[in-house]
Amino acid sequence: MELFQLIAVGITGAILIVTVKQHKPEIALALALVIGVLLLFMASGFLETILNTLRDMADQAGLSSGQWQLLIKLLVAGYVIEFGSEICKDAGQQALAAKLQMGGRLIMAGLALPVFKSLLTLITELLT
Repeated sequence: MELFQLIAVGITGAILIVTVKQHKPEIALALALVIGVLLLFMASGFLETILNTLRDMADQAGLSSGQWQLLIKLLVAGYVIEFGSEICKDAGQQALAAKLQMGGRLIMAGLALPVFKSLLTLITELLT
């Protein structure tokens, strides 16, 4: 049922934004941001289920608390960067969106370095 509500709000919001954009483009952008955040809040009810499932998987895989937290940071960063980039695109700023994505990738790569280091250490230990 939540899926249909999400779709209904998204379609209604899109129609509203297109209508407002013809007369007040600056208000349409703000409206798109508000509706986007509303859609995220509507979908956030599944966040607990997702996190619990990921935590169970991490426990089964033997991940430490630090590795688990890093995984969550990377997932959240990916979604936040995508959301921000799409807002830039909605504002007609494709170049800014591309730079936001590039900066986000660099941040995510920096966050992931400890995982790569651990993986390299593990491979080295297995080969020696």
